[in-house]
Amino acid sequence: MPKPSPTVPPQEAETASRGPRVGFVSLGCPKNLVDSEVMMGLLDRAGARLTARPEDADILVVNTCSFIDIAKQESVSTILEMARHKTSGRAKKLIVVGCLVERYRDEIQRTYLKSMPSSAPASWSQSLKPPASAPPPRPPRPRPSLF
Repeated sequence: MPKPSPTVPPQEAETASRGPRVGFVSLGCPKNLVDSEVMMGLLDRAGARLTARPEDADILVVNTCSFIDIAKQESVSTILEMARHKTSGRAKKLIVVGCLVERYRDEIQRTYLKSMPSSAPASWSQSLKPPASAPPPRPPRPRPSLF
């Protein structure tokens, strides 16, 4: 592995050469879980490294729900919790997707996230597009045969 440039901190050089670490929180219905799994698969193929630990993530994605009031509350609490990782932790980007942000985008932006970007489900693929400098996509992993 090449030595990182002295002007780039080692942690950032590692991320640039191996892809960012991405953490997901999927809330709500089975559709959200499937959407999150699709996003994770696309990111994995693009070279991102998935992590279950938000404190280790360079990018955090919260897939929200707004079906019932308790789901809205859980979504808002989770957004705020993940935002703390952006303001005082390792995370550089927080992406919020799902039906909560689709229904209440302006209110969330104004009240909770101020200048943080958010994304609707229809555009999450654009939000998660790897940068031009990202390594080339990995080929799909072989799947074991069920027969």
